[in-house]
Amino acid sequence: QAVIPTAIAELLNQLPVRVTRPLENIITLLLIIVLTMFAVRPIAHRTMLRMLLYLLIAVVLTLVSVVVYFVSAVVLNPIIPFVAAVIGGELAAGIFRLRRAVSTYTVRASYAGTSR
Repeated sequence: QAVIPTAIAELLNQLPVRVTRPLENIITLLLIIVLTMFAVRPIAHRTMLRMLLYLLIAVVLTLVSVVVYFVSAVVLNPIIPFVAAVIGGELAAGIFRLRRAVSTYTVRASYAGTSR
């Protein structure tokens, strides 16, 4: 069962420190932002879980695209990193759209809460 996490850990160990360090910083920053958001304005439990899920998905996709980029840059021929970069860009755009949708949803939810 612990095969996939160890594989990810191995991959992260293979990556140079200048890659993993910023990633750790970004993830920590995201967590801090999320926690402060929830501390400042208590959100409905379901909405909070959904936003956490979106955030987790975003972080995982970012990690995956970075890992794919570096593995392909090291192992495979130099064309594939461009493909990986394009895919990563698509993922990032999708995440951005997702986040906009989430923000409009939370605004609507807060309005619905005030009307009741």
